[in-house]
Amino acid sequence: MVEIEKLPSNRWRDYKKLRLEALKISPLAFGDTFEEEASSGERTWKKYMKQVSFAIYKNEPVGMIVCSFNKSVKFSHIAEIYSFYVRPSYRGKGFGRALLDHAVEMAKRNKRVVKVRLYVTNRQRTAVRTYARAGFAVVGRLEREMKVGRRLYTMLVMEKAMR
Repeated sequence: MVEIEKLPSNRWRDYKKLRLEALKISPLAFGDTFEEEASSGERTWKKYMKQVSFAIYKNEPVGMIVCSFNKSVKFSHIAEIYSFYVRPSYRGKGFGRALLDHAVEMAKRNKRVVKVRLYVTNRQRTAVRTYARAGFAVVGRLEREMKVGRRLYTMLVMEKAMR
């Protein structure tokens, strides 16, 4: 059984390790870079980990996801999913689906939310299929949106209706 939970702030080093690994292994999956975040201090890691849900296996975080709620009145009906990552050795074993289901369930519990949005590069075909199987649909394309190194990538906007 996959456990999804928050981690206490004293485990910020576990979060840092997982996040930096994710940025190194899957640079197309994140808006930030390893170099940008590697020098962040304890205070920053503790602050950001408050919003992260972790997949736990044998007391070790093996995956993470964030479901964020917009505080703006005009956009409070939209939840966003980001920072989704599962360690490669745990992929295909239900951890990713459990994290995604957890994030969608968080959005469902918020009565204001009518849809969940996420962004993914068109090159992340496995992620696109995973999102589609979970009920997300491509609703837009942002051409040449993300730059990694010298290469520009197209971002797909995917959404799932909640109500």
